Amino acid sequence: MYRYYENVKESERSRVDLMCLNDISRDHRFISYRKMENESNLNFSSLLDQLSSAHISSLNLLTCLSCICNIAQHRPQFMSRVVGTFAVCALESLHVNLPPTLAMSQVKSVRKELKMHLLRLLKNLSSAPFHQRITTLLTDLGAGQSEVLRALPATSDIRKRSQRGDDNGAEERDRKRT
Repeated sequence: MYRYYENVKESERSRVDLMCLNDISRDHRFISYRKMENESNLNFSSLLDQLSSAHISSLNLLTCLSCICNIAQHRPQFMSRVVGTFAVCALESLHVNLPPTLAMSQVKSVRKELKMHLLRLLKNLSSAPFHQRITTLLTDLGAGQSEVLRALPATSDIRKRSQRGDDNGAEERDRKRT
């Protein structure tokens, strides 16, 4: 199963466009939009559950971590589930209570990957509400202050994004009124 997710992830790199349920018409003859949506949510929840599994191998743990972080980067609507879930139970507990089946070198490798993925998530503009939580985890993992500051997006980028969001919301309200 992990190899499948890993292959899907690698195939996404080579494509310019990502597959999205919005690309499928809701009245498609063969594809049920609701079933696909439910399946995707089930698979995503399964990945989150695998992270907290006590007897997961190092390779599977790294693959799950990579998949979940890539999903959060490409799909901002999942950012709260990924970072929120991570910070509440999965990442913090993963950082503190790594599976007992891992050797010391594997523990170091998992923590290094965790740090790298958190830095990548920190660069993403959709993670702005979670910056405090992510920076706390990064400092616990040994990231330096300069490393964290380099990964933070410029405040002007965050302001631009929030203004675009406000503009889009105003345009949408105007369209609904007419």
